[in-house]
Amino acid sequence: MSVARRGSAPDLRVGISRRDWVVLGGLLVLAAALRLPNLETRSTWGPEQAAIMVALRTMFTSGAVPLLGLPTGEGAFHHGALFYYLLAPSAAPAAGANPTTVVVEMAAAGIATVAATWWLARDMGGPVAGLVSGFLAAISAIAVTSSTVIDNPNLMPLFAAIAIGAAWRAWDRRQLLWWLVAAAGLSVVQQLHILGVLALPSFLALFALDVRRRPGGRRSLLLVGLAGAAILAAGYLPLLVHEITTGFAEIRAASGARPGAFEYDLLGNLAFIPLRIATFWLSLPDQIDGPVGPVVVVSTLVFAGAGAWSLARVGGRERAAAAWLAGLWAAGATLLAITFKVRGMYLPFFPDWYVMYLGPAVIGLIGLAAAVLWRKGSGWRVAAIVAVVTLATWNVAARQPPPIAYDGGWPAARAAGDHVAVLAAGSPVAFIDASRAPVDYYAYPFEVAGGRLADDDTTGWIAVSCFDAWRSATGVTAPCGGPAESEVLMTDLRGRELTLVERFSPAYGRDISVYRPTQR
Repeated sequence: MSVARRGSAPDLRVGISRRDWVVLGGLLVLAAALRLPNLETRSTWGPEQAAIMVALRTMFTSGAVPLLGLPTGEGAFHHGALFYYLLAPSAAPAAGANPTTVVVEMAAAGIATVAATWWLARDMGGPVAGLVSGFLAAISAIAVTSSTVIDNPNLMPLFAAIAIGAAWRAWDRRQLLWWLVAAAGLSVVQQLHILGVLALPSFLALFALDVRRRPGGRRSLLLVGLAGAAILAAGYLPLLVHEITTGFAEIRAASGARPGAFEYDLLGNLAFIPLRIATFWLSLPDQIDGPVGPVVVVSTLVFAGAGAWSLARVGGRERAAAAWLAGLWAAGATLLAITFKVRGMYLPFFPDWYVMYLGPAVIGLIGLAAAVLWRKGSGWRVAAIVAVVTLATWNVAARQPPPIAYDGGWPAARAAGDHVAVLAAGSPVAFIDASRAPVDYYAYPFEVAGGRLADDDTTGWIAVSCFDAWRSATGVTAPCGGPAESEVLMTDLRGRELTLVERFSPAYGRDISVYRPTQR
């Protein structure tokens, strides 16, 4: 009988034990306890959430199936429409009129992400790796927050975990059909956010290595590769239909987009973005130029160095698993560093949703490192426990989302819509936003409340909303609460005689001013 050397990884290509099922059940209970309470009030409400709900409501009220997703930050082109199709089942009971049912699905997906992350880490590094990775996925404040907010990138970690774990199984077990599962997961990732395509090179590299090492089975593997390519292409069918029916409007819009006043710092990107990927998923602060900057940088480098050192001391399949996860991290960070530019901002404002798909890789690496330390003896076990407990304490005690969102969530927006509907008393209302934000974030609850939306702003009542955070981002200098609204009346509605009926603040940093036509 052979005996494994001290510190070596056991052969984990065995079935899941009863103890594993108990651990997974406990992790899912913990994930549910952190995500399910107060779903209606803790989920923030803004233009993105309203735009998603408008599209879902339109699907059920008019039967119009969206072929494009949300617009990108550049506004010239869009993400994939698959996000709407995934949310349609939860939106169906209220025909798209109740965002809370959709938030429930988002939370369920977040809980499923914990299971998927546990699965991939357990498969790579054993029960300890699965426990640590699943635990961190369950309590990560960022993961909890993204599980309770309706937004297209927030589903990426679930499907990324499935794709990452499936690709590893295809490589590790030499089972071809797992490549099709990986392709399906990756296809969804690419549709949820346009930058999900940055994950593709890593998967192609692993697939190419698989082809290279199997000279006798290349025909079957290449056939599976073609099937995987077909799965990836199928995700773009809605876009293809849109382009054919609109004369390739999306391609023309993207090719005609202008970058604007962007700044580009490749060296800064290469220094910051890998750190941000790690600190984001550990819910650590993102400031690198303030008083906590050195602490964040040093602690992240020490943690990454300790993990790399421990993993370098193992071999075989566990080293291959670490190389796969680290390769995903490194490739994603490098590609983002090459492509990322900022408009008048520095790197601490890096859009966190760009790295959503890398969460399972980061947390999986931490689980692998913890499993290696666990096998090295009691002293190393204490170090691993202290690190995990410290991260857990920070995430649970200091970073969890509050029970009521800062903007009051959907209940506050619904109350604002109800109030405008009561003020208008059946008169059609046109919504305008003084901060240049999309108007749906209050027009949608107004319509759900039974209000009549005006066809244009030339007649009828006017509701001018103002979103202070959006105002500063779009360059509107006049403050909300009067000056910004007056500026809109002078520019967008010049010539109309309007009387202010009421101005109220439905949430922190937001105002709504309701005007009626002046009576002579």
